[in-house]
Amino acid sequence: MDVLNWKSKYVEPGICDGTQWSVEIVRDERNIKKYGDNKFPDEWDECLGDEKMNIINFIVIVMLLSVLTKQISYIRKLKIKTKKSFLEILTVVLGILVLITLTIFFAKHYMHFLIAFIGIILLVINWIKQGIFDSGILIVAKGKELYLWNEVRYAQINTGDIITIDYYSVSGSKIISHKFEMQNYDKILEIFEDNNIQFVIENPTK
Repeated sequence: MDVLNWKSKYVEPGICDGTQWSVEIVRDERNIKKYGDNKFPDEWDECLGDEKMNIINFIVIVMLLSVLTKQISYIRKLKIKTKKSFLEILTVVLGILVLITLTIFFAKHYMHFLIAFIGIILLVINWIKQGIFDSGILIVAKGKELYLWNEVRYAQINTGDIITIDYYSVSGSKIISHKFEMQNYDKILEIFEDNNIQFVIENPTK
């Protein structure tokens, strides 16, 4: 926005009321003043548009940071993380690459880069956070990320090279299926027993 090349006055004749504005630039040599009465420079709408966009970007950043803080608190409470499949890893990597590509081509302001950076962190944390914690299970599905133990009716455990657990809600519908490393077997059963979660074990380990 080239304020220095604005006219000194922008006046719309014949209007007694309306909007008046002024801009003063303080410089070492002399101050430069611009004034308007119901008339504006050609760049005025662009200026206001940029200001509104900055406000929107700021609100988005605050909201993302709020969500990020919540997700980090979940990560800190996590007791047993799910085992990540190759497909999950590939999906997250591709998601990160897409965000980076979109940012490189379309970002026009440092706030855009900050939003993309926070978005990538959220993507990774949202993927990592799945698993078991003291009060319930953390998932990424069905628009709900947290199921407390009193919302889980029972769990079906299938053991083999890895542990697969199917969780069922109090209504009897399946919540989600999670996979875990076999080394977490005893710890999982201990958490279930401590929280009075009914479970059925198929192919139990000896």
